[in-house]
Amino acid sequence: MTTVIVPLDGSATAERALPHARALAGPEGRVLLLTCEFHGEPIAPRRYLDDRVGEITGPTEARVTFEREPATAIVAVARAHPDALVCMTAHGRSAVAAAVLGSTAEAVARTIDGPLVLVGPHADHDRARLLAANLAIGVDSVGTAEVVAPPAAAFAARLHLHPWVFEAVHPAPYPFVADADVPGRSGAARAAEHAMAMFAAREQAAEQKVVAAVDPADAIVRFVHDLPASYVAVATHGRSGVARFAFGSVAMRVVHRSPAPVLVVRP
Repeated sequence: MTTVIVPLDGSATAERALPHARALAGPEGRVLLLTCEFHGEPIAPRRYLDDRVGEITGPTEARVTFEREPATAIVAVARAHPDALVCMTAHGRSAVAAAVLGSTAEAVARTIDGPLVLVGPHADHDRARLLAANLAIGVDSVGTAEVVAPPAAAFAARLHLHPWVFEAVHPAPYPFVADADVPGRSGAARAAEHAMAMFAAREQAAEQKVVAAVDPADAIVRFVHDLPASYVAVATHGRSGVARFAFGSVAMRVVHRSPAPVLVVRP
């Protein structure tokens, strides 16, 4: 049975993850609602979660933890359920400016052991997009392909999604800007080809899309919109093997702009 953990903080913003979590869990899966910190009487968190449980179709449980740091509590609960998936919004209680992603989601993404689904400010629960059953997998190097392809393949198989490996390569310099054979240029599309080989080794059907683009985040978001993709998968980049989210990174800009939830995988 699939378990999807949804951290909540009492805000409507955090609750935007709920319909996505229910879809990820499937009709038989379990949604585990988690709240980590509240201000007010001790009974308030339990009452709040019980109210949310009553609003959700399908198996749903609630848990209150009083860890001082919400990110620490979320990661601890995720480690106690190693087969579970965490699904949360990417901006928190105060819904700060749309350009700033929540510190809790950022901290969870830096430390969680498994994949994390982030619901950005533009990722509305769109039934038509969900029924399209496509997974866009963004890669930009052989290294990121090796990081993101295996969990993306497992994610696609579990949700019956069709994988599309996407790579944005830098446009050829003038006068070759109009070069139609983007994947054929020397050095181009190596990441996509590597990811495709990994899917082939699993005997899992996938398709490939390579485009020329200056901004890879914009390119993948356009692809997600036009396909349409039900979900996106991207890898974070980190120094010394530690994934560190930095504002302006490709992964974070995809989360912020994507019309679909983003499966984030750290090295």
